[in-house]
Amino acid sequence: MKKIGIMTFHRSENYGSVLQAYALTKAVDKIKGENTAQIIDYSNPLQRELYSIFLKNNSVKNIAKNIRAALNYSQLKRRKNSFYHFINNVLPVSEEKYNNSEELENHKENYDKIICGSDQIWNPQSVDFSISFFAVDFDCKKYAYAPSIRNAQPKDFERYRDQVSNALAGFEKLSLREKDSIPVLQQLTSKKIECVCDPTLLLDSNDFDEICSNNKIEGEYIFYYSIDYNAGSVEMVKYIADKLNMPVYIIFSTNKTYNVYFKGFHLSKANAPGDFISLVKNASLVLSNSFHGTAFSVIYRKNFFALKANGYNDYRISDLLCDTGLQSRYIDIDDMKKINLKENVEFNENAIQKMREKSLNYLEECLND
Repeated sequence: MKKIGIMTFHRSENYGSVLQAYALTKAVDKIKGENTAQIIDYSNPLQRELYSIFLKNNSVKNIAKNIRAALNYSQLKRRKNSFYHFINNVLPVSEEKYNNSEELENHKENYDKIICGSDQIWNPQSVDFSISFFAVDFDCKKYAYAPSIRNAQPKDFERYRDQVSNALAGFEKLSLREKDSIPVLQQLTSKKIECVCDPTLLLDSNDFDEICSNNKIEGEYIFYYSIDYNAGSVEMVKYIADKLNMPVYIIFSTNKTYNVYFKGFHLSKANAPGDFISLVKNASLVLSNSFHGTAFSVIYRKNFFALKANGYNDYRISDLLCDTGLQSRYIDIDDMKKINLKENVEFNENAIQKMREKSLNYLEECLND
């Protein structure tokens, strides 16, 4: 029997990327039966370059980054190996590896259906954007499950306008992860576009416990998860940690992590995807300006605050918190000084379940079409 192919960012060495890929395959298998979903192992050269430890020595900036990488090589290599192990041993990736459109086209009849999503696979601003993430090289029914274009606007699609419009015409059903993105993409297609939740939110904590690591930090702590570690969010974290008198643990996410090495935070030595889950699961409080940092706080029903730093409202986060009735947990620096930081989160189970059921129903319609 042909598999259901998943086209996504599964080789991005990013916790949210690999965990959403895991979640979508798990959700598909729950609906259609074990071992039904298979991730199409496509990764373009730009993506591989993006996550390489060493960059090309073609600028002073890159040379400086390479020197820093050399000094931290053992840690970076350990992290890369952790992701390789997860991708190759936990995710159900295809035996064939694809590097370009021609190689994909040679296997265009491999799948009964293909689901494109989630993560920012349709964001034209991404360094590793490719029209291949619209499954244009395959000859089967295609569906979109919660791809994100992040904050892309119509002008960002101009150079790809005809390609994207033609690709969208080949889909049976379309959906996006964020409500505000729908009008942007709607300009490129006459098909109805729905809004569904990130795949991680289709599962519950028990599903992620299966891949959660045994590495555990003893005692109370704050887990601070960020991609950019911007100055505003760092200031908020330090203020909250001081008020609650708790240590702050971080995990290496991107090269921006170097910016907070000497801010008094504790860097987790364990850095596999399962370690990220453990840090969320066992934290007394989670602070994050990352979408998936917020999403996993909801999944594990943790006390958390999403940080609205430097006046930036991330509508990926605000959409999620609005849908789950948790808007009050999205705070800026002024809110932080007025609210009771020790107040426990009151989760609206009905709102969370409603969001999940709506999205599961959409996925079932795609799979049973």
